[in-house]
Amino acid sequence: MFRNPPCYERFVQLIPSLFLPLIVMLHYLSGKRTGIYYADSTHFAVCKNIRINSNRTFNNLAKMGRSSVDWFFGFKLHMIINDKGEIIAVKITKGNVDDRIAFEAMVIKKGLKGKCYDDKEFISEKMFTKLYKQGLIKITGIRKDMKNYLLPLLDKILLRALNVKYIKPRITCRNSRIVS
Repeated sequence: MFRNPPCYERFVQLIPSLFLPLIVMLHYLSGKRTGIYYADSTHFAVCKNIRINSNRTFNNLAKMGRSSVDWFFGFKLHMIINDKGEIIAVKITKGNVDDRIAFEAMVIKKGLKGKCYDDKEFISEKMFTKLYKQGLIKITGIRKDMKNYLLPLLDKILLRALNVKYIKPRITCRNSRIVS
């Protein structure tokens, strides 16, 4: 595939110079706004938890964060896609950033309107009313401590499509080599 690929050390040196072209490419390849969106986030651990104190690669950038499974040291990838699976918005944050803050910033920046289906972790009544006034209806699952509400059948079906079976296999980009 590549005739003369760079060695790992040279590749790491080249990454900062590719940041701006990557941003431009993501902007031009972003999907069309269809009115139906899915939001999700996933974490990227930069090292194992045992080696957090000795990590030098991302020492000032990565932070401790909590996923639904466990604690990690690294970054979070926040993504909004449309119903066709095309990327609408992407944001990479430190591990300790609240998912709701990153989601709200992406929606306001893109000016999305329609319906957005997301996990229970994205629930905030204040944010819901703010986005509703902008024209985006957030539809999430119900937490145990929430009051039950009636959903139209189509919204219930589309909310189930949000499950890990739909989004995460399509955006799997895990790092197989964890830097220690």
